[in-house]
Amino acid sequence: MLPQKTMLSLWDSFTALLTNNGISATWLFIGTSVFFLVFLLSLREFLSWYLRAYQTQYMIQKLQSE
Repeated sequence: MLPQKTMLSLWDSFTALLTNNGISATWLFIGTSVFFLVFLLSLREFLSWYLRAYQTQYMIQKLQSE
């Protein structure tokens, strides 16, 4: 993990690059927030699907062993 100061300067460089090209920091923050929200929701959906499939496979194996 990068040190906090380096992370902050990378973020400042990134925002400066985008704000100089006409994207405001507010829109950048909103876009980043929406991206992470969608990412987390997708991750949750994938994990619930994976766990459901795993549980089904476990039950099939349990029934076959009886």
